[in-house]
Amino acid sequence: MAVTIAELAEHMQQPVPTELAKVAEMQRMLDAALERVTAECGTAATGRSVVPVVSTGGPQLLLPVVRAEAVTAVVDPDGRAVVPLAADPFTGIVEVPAGRRGTWRVTVTFGAVPASLELAALIIAAHLYGTQRNAGASRGGPVASQGAAPSGFAIPNRAAALMDPYRLPGIA
Repeated sequence: MAVTIAELAEHMQQPVPTELAKVAEMQRMLDAALERVTAECGTAATGRSVVPVVSTGGPQLLLPVVRAEAVTAVVDPDGRAVVPLAADPFTGIVEVPAGRRGTWRVTVTFGAVPASLELAALIIAAHLYGTQRNAGASRGGPVASQGAAPSGFAIPNRAAALMDPYRLPGIA
């Protein structure tokens, strides 16, 4: 995801910071937000990415990412290139000729990240930054009264709603 400090500052309606400490703090919040979006939605990259896939030995590999454009290479645990029998980059399922236990490396390519995921990352980062910087935020003060998520929640409801269509299925 190509979300920058300048975009975060604009989203928060603040000038782009020049103090190194403030830039570092904003970057930490932005990194945390991007990690969360990636973990929940499985995609936050553009271009090419090599992802590790741990297999128990079955013929199907379940990628830790979804909604990719293509699977371009598969390498077995011994480092040999493998031609997959089938690959569905949208769902993240790759079928290989012979299952092997171990860590496979699968190269996938991504197109543009959906705008709603970038906006969700900005909303989360701004919320995290706001709860650190505003004294009343942790007590339900000014930030909560401006329509943000209730204090104590890392993911505001509006960011969660933007991420919902892209969430990875999970086991409850």
